[in-house]
Amino acid sequence: MPTNTIGALDALLAQYESLRDECLKSIEWRHTLFSAGFGSIIVVAGGAIALNNNLSNDSSALLFTLSYVIPVICIFVLISWMGEAIRCQRVSYFIASDVEPQINEILERNVMRWEIGLNSGAMPRDEMLGPSMFLLGIVGLVSGICPIVGVVHDYDMDKINFAVLANWIYFPHLLLCVVASYVAGNIKKIANVPKIEPIGTGYYHKYCKFSFRYFFVFFIIIIVLDYLFVTISIAVLR
Repeated sequence: MPTNTIGALDALLAQYESLRDECLKSIEWRHTLFSAGFGSIIVVAGGAIALNNNLSNDSSALLFTLSYVIPVICIFVLISWMGEAIRCQRVSYFIASDVEPQINEILERNVMRWEIGLNSGAMPRDEMLGPSMFLLGIVGLVSGICPIVGVVHDYDMDKINFAVLANWIYFPHLLLCVVASYVAGNIKKIANVPKIEPIGTGYYHKYCKFSFRYFFVFFIIIIVLDYLFVTISIAVLR
């Protein structure tokens, strides 16, 4: 093998190891995000409940925690997780479409196939219906339910009006709609692709977009669900 070819192979292998290390760090960071996020929610909720028990005549701290603090933590986890997932997938796709094919071309046989297999779907991986997406859904569900629980706990049903719903439920849910629209608009970035195409063909030209279509859909669904839930709660608890 010519000296210049050996040098090119060494450079590609070094690049491969560096990029694979970045992928692994991104995966570890996503696991840390979930652990830290759920841990923070438990600590904050526990502190708010303890404070609420000490201040029996004032439950505003618990209401604020459920309507804003916990949803903000969940939103941070959602945005950070999605950003890391896109970063990891972008690196993985570059390895599959550029680095591994060049190495295989130099060696004249298919030695490097791991990232190609993952990105093309030839090998199963934690993707759209995997554990990570399930945990992501739980984070979003917690963010959506907590404001409703706070209002139902803090207010008598006959005192719940539009101002209460707007301050403690609708506004936090509006923030959640914005984040959900960002996640939904970029979810295809982490999906498998049937054909691995070279870099520069347009696959990653559009990065991190916000979908107004998903925003309006999510917003209408959440408003309807909020109205139904509060109406049913009033009818049951009165």
